[in-house]
Amino acid sequence: MPDRIPLNVLLGVPDYARGVVRVAPDGSHLRVEGNRDQRSLHMAKGLLSVDPNGDERISLRGSLNLVPFLSRERFAIRRFYLQKSAALRMRIGRGAILNQIADPDICPGALSVATRLVSEISRPCFNPPAAVSRTSRDGAAAMLTGIAGLRVPKTLRVRAPTPARVRDAIAQGGLEYPVLLRGIGSHGGVSLTKADGPEGVDDFPWSPGGDWGLYVTEFRDFKGSDGRYRKFRIVVIGDEILLRHCIIGDQWLLHAGTRASGTEEGERAMFDVFDRQWAVPLRPVFREMSARLGLDLYGVDCNIDDDGQVLVFEANACMNILKNTSPSPNMWDAPIARIKSAVEERLASPSLWYRAAS
Repeated sequence: MPDRIPLNVLLGVPDYARGVVRVAPDGSHLRVEGNRDQRSLHMAKGLLSVDPNGDERISLRGSLNLVPFLSRERFAIRRFYLQKSAALRMRIGRGAILNQIADPDICPGALSVATRLVSEISRPCFNPPAAVSRTSRDGAAAMLTGIAGLRVPKTLRVRAPTPARVRDAIAQGGLEYPVLLRGIGSHGGVSLTKADGPEGVDDFPWSPGGDWGLYVTEFRDFKGSDGRYRKFRIVVIGDEILLRHCIIGDQWLLHAGTRASGTEEGERAMFDVFDRQWAVPLRPVFREMSARLGLDLYGVDCNIDDDGQVLVFEANACMNILKNTSPSPNMWDAPIARIKSAVEERLASPSLWYRAAS
């Protein structure tokens, strides 16, 4: 077997897991703290899971999930876990760094440690942690505003939110109703609420105490001429833009569980439409996005209208890109395989970074 490409992977422990998960001094593994009752509480909070063999698994939310899908024949992978305030004595091996810490709201402490580590060892890093730290929902919206061909709704962050504070922030920030409210650190439509007017803010599922805050985003209707909604997930890898999926539904809140029945052929057809009609004119738009975000790999959830205008829902590294949860064969097998190949080629490119000094 030819020499494999060395890859040092950084993974982050979410800040809220301090006191629950402890990192070994050399960063090589994690340990769960607490007795049986405490561990049951950790499972209820989503910090732990149990596989079919009864083994406990630590859930590292806020990560770009690439490593499980990379070729073991091609890459020699070493994992390093980072945690806020942990005393670490790590020895990074030869080769470059792949940063899998992807959510600046969930893992700000780990990203800070990673930024310092990458700076100190002066090693090439795929998805630099300093760039990831700037891609909160409000941060990304601010950076992407003003790009031709891109519509970016205003987004603001409200700390220690109450209904009254949120309404005040909307008024002071100059946002227009309707707006979308979501808990900071949430993904997949969890807690996402549309407020059509000031009174609608009360409909958010408020929970007393311990909240990180809220994001408030102006809602832009994206219903198509056929009366249906379409959400695209585009994967950006260097200068390449690849469509991962399109979801078609009858409501604005789109995910796999809300797609309309009978839309499979329409969703399948969008892969050809994207490659033949949209990829070339959209490439300069996404190239400018990449220049502003500073990321090597990220996803963009968006709508693309009949005129090729892109309405951004979110743009960040914390997206499901390579995991396919549907039984094969399915329409996503080929697009995901294409994305995986592009990711591996990027990671393996000698001209980029993998022959970094040892």
